[in-house]
Amino acid sequence: MTAFSGPTLALAGMGIVFLVLGCVSLFIALLPHLLSVWDRVFPAAAEQDQDEARVEVARRNTLPGEAVLVAAMAAAIVHQDPAIAGQLGMRTRTGKGK
Repeated sequence: MTAFSGPTLALAGMGIVFLVLGCVSLFIALLPHLLSVWDRVFPAAAEQDQDEARVEVARRNTLPGEAVLVAAMAAAIVHQDPAIAGQLGMRTRTGKGK
C-alpha cells in the first residue's frame, strides 16, 4: 500500500455515502408519485369500507345532551373554585366533617 491510499479511500467512501444519500432523497421525492401509481394498480377497497363506517358513526347522535354538558361544566367550575358555588346559592361540603 502506498501513502496516498488513505485519502483516496476516504474520498471514495464519501462519494459512495453521498451517492446513497442522493438515491434516498430521490426515492423520497418520487414516493408520492409512486404511491399514486400503486393506488391506480391496486385500489384500496378496504379503505372505502372504513370511510363508510366512519360516516355512519358520525351520523349517530353520540354527544351527551345539553343538560349533561352544563352539569359537567358546573361541576368542573365548582371543583376549581368552591367560592363560586356560594355565589350561585349552592351548598357544598367542605370536607371538614360538617
